[in-house]
Amino acid sequence: MRVKLLVPEGGFERQFDDLYCWLDQEVGRGEYALHAASALGISRDAVAVYFRAPETAHRFVARFPDLLLADGTDSVVYTSPYLPFGRPQDEKSPMCNLYSMTRSQEAMRRLFAGLDD
Repeated sequence: MRVKLLVPEGGFERQFDDLYCWLDQEVGRGEYALHAASALGISRDAVAVYFRAPETAHRFVARFPDLLLADGTDSVVYTSPYLPFGRPQDEKSPMCNLYSMTRSQEAMRRLFAGLDD
């Protein structure tokens, strides 16, 4: 199980010591690995922590909630069934479905202004 983390803007500073200490004490040296990683569509550095069990990865993420995942879902090159053509560059958060439906209905009304329901 891999957990990819973005390296904070100013580096890990003392937090890296806390990471290693927690990993050694709670997981054990033979049960994890830590390597440099790249992040999809992100220019910042990333670190990958590999665990042998998903439960351990979950505990790690819960223990260090301030670290940002380098999963690439905020990137404009990210695609999924929900975003088959990628994320728009100006999108900050998902659009409310009601707002989206209202806007599209209003656009159709303007397009076909002379027609009645």
